[in-house]
Amino acid sequence: MLVAPHIAAAAARTGHVPWSHPHTTWADPLTYEGGPGFVREPREELFLLAVGNFVSQRTFYESGPDRDERYTRLVGELALEDPAWTAGLLRWLRGEGNMRTASLTGAAAYVRARLAAGSCAGPSNRSVIDSVLQRADEPGELLAHWISAYGRSIPQPVKRGIADAVRRLYSSRSLLKYDTASKAFRFSDVLNLVHATPDPAKPWQGELFRHALDRRHHPQDAAPPPRRPSNAEEVARSRQFPFRYLAARRHAPSARWSAPLELALSHSLGNVPALNGRTLILVDRSGSMFFDTVSERSTLTRADAAAVFGTALAMRAEEADLVEYGWSSAQVPYRSGEPVLDVLERFRNLGGTDTTKAVRAHYQGHDRVLIVTDEQTLPSRRGLAEPVPADIPVYTWNLAGYQPAHGPGGPNRHTFGGPEAERMRKAGIPAQIKMKKRFIRKSEG
Repeated sequence: MLVAPHIAAAAARTGHVPWSHPHTTWADPLTYEGGPGFVREPREELFLLAVGNFVSQRTFYESGPDRDERYTRLVGELALEDPAWTAGLLRWLRGEGNMRTASLTGAAAYVRARLAAGSCAGPSNRSVIDSVLQRADEPGELLAHWISAYGRSIPQPVKRGIADAVRRLYSSRSLLKYDTASKAFRFSDVLNLVHATPDPAKPWQGELFRHALDRRHHPQDAAPPPRRPSNAEEVARSRQFPFRYLAARRHAPSARWSAPLELALSHSLGNVPALNGRTLILVDRSGSMFFDTVSERSTLTRADAAAVFGTALAMRAEEADLVEYGWSSAQVPYRSGEPVLDVLERFRNLGGTDTTKAVRAHYQGHDRVLIVTDEQTLPSRRGLAEPVPADIPVYTWNLAGYQPAHGPGGPNRHTFGGPEAERMRKAGIPAQIKMKKRFIRKSEG
């Protein structure tokens, strides 16, 4: 069973199981490739979609509008059914999850659904809006999204939540960095729309607000100084996804950037767990993984992200078999200490998705199996992890968040989500095969 981190932590403290959804195998939908599918509980479906979805992005099996509609619908339904869980998920997405757009659009959907239903239960609309705004340009981004999605009438809870965030986030430094002509909503636009008043504890903020209003017609763009991409502290502070360094390296204007960007990638993966024993790592290289990119502005595919994660885990593990699979499968050779980006060049496009065949071909008494995939496998007469004993953990790393799962949950059968190295650290796949309470907990069966 998969649950969001904020619920897993609460469950660990109280011993209470927030929800449980038994999977069935005979009446559930098929995967998009026709294999046996398994119904996800709505919270599980929303969590996997949220961490694997970059808003308005088309994927191999779903259009961008379809994914956005499914995300908005799930947030709206759960905002009414379980507002505390939903508010906690949105807060986590923007914080530890580092998913900016999904948290902002989710907060708007949360408020919209509750206002339409007249619901006041659980965390207030104002507090949820405030909780997802963590950078000074985000109040303007949320306003732009609300007006685009729901019209120019902005409800008071949205205005007040944004005003709370403005008092918290607006400073002289953030004004120079984010109040630029490229933004659809400048600081002054936000101040005019939400009527934010200065924080009494910040006597300088009143003058700052006046300056933001005055400079609206006299833009003064000031870019922050460039940061060194290979500096470990800067990389850690940036919380950039590992695939961003892969993208930068591929688009580097000269060879002199290759070494710093390789080092930056190494720093960004420093929190990947070092697994003991023997680990089988299966990386999905089917056509659907190559179809769409990890974000609308990126050129990197989900296949690239899967290869980065799989390779990083293999190189950090005590002993690992790194396998690429599609219609066929094969081991990917690597050496300890070899540059990760060099290993990535050995991965190929292998067509369709036959996960069961790959598991059966390569499982040989490993201590754990980790599958990095979009879960849309072909039909098979055998269960997905049939060759793997029930007491051996099988971890599915879902990079797309599609609705059908490729296998049932249960003891030692876990699903993670999202394309981020930080999430991999939080997941804490441990040397003793003991799941960290911050991310997942085992199913009751």
